[in-house]
Amino acid sequence: MNAASTSGPPHAQIELWQQHAPAESERADVAIAAALQHADPRWLALAEQAVRELAMAEGTFTADDVWTRIGTRAHTHERRAMGGVMRGAHRSGLIRPTGTWCASQDQTASVRAQREWRGSQQ
Repeated sequence: MNAASTSGPPHAQIELWQQHAPAESERADVAIAAALQHADPRWLALAEQAVRELAMAEGTFTADDVWTRIGTRAHTHERRAMGGVMRGAHRSGLIRPTGTWCASQDQTASVRAQREWRGSQQ
């Protein structure tokens, strides 16, 4: 195969990803919504409060920062509920993405990428 060729494994992988990405995203949306719906009410209130506080502060933050603010004051059974909290804050206009992604420092997150946020008023 020469460098000018457009066929081959990379193209096939992209097509395969495009076929399955919407289904994966849909499943993730359902899982996050379910986790948020069943989140502990005390944890949810603290998470939303932490996002509001971080959004009002100068600078950027991640979900890791929200978890740090909650600390040991409350727990929820499914960590994906944080995705619902962040999505809700974004949809309401409280926060906006910066366009930067970084590795989570959370040991339970398997070094996943997480979005960096800032308050919409900044």
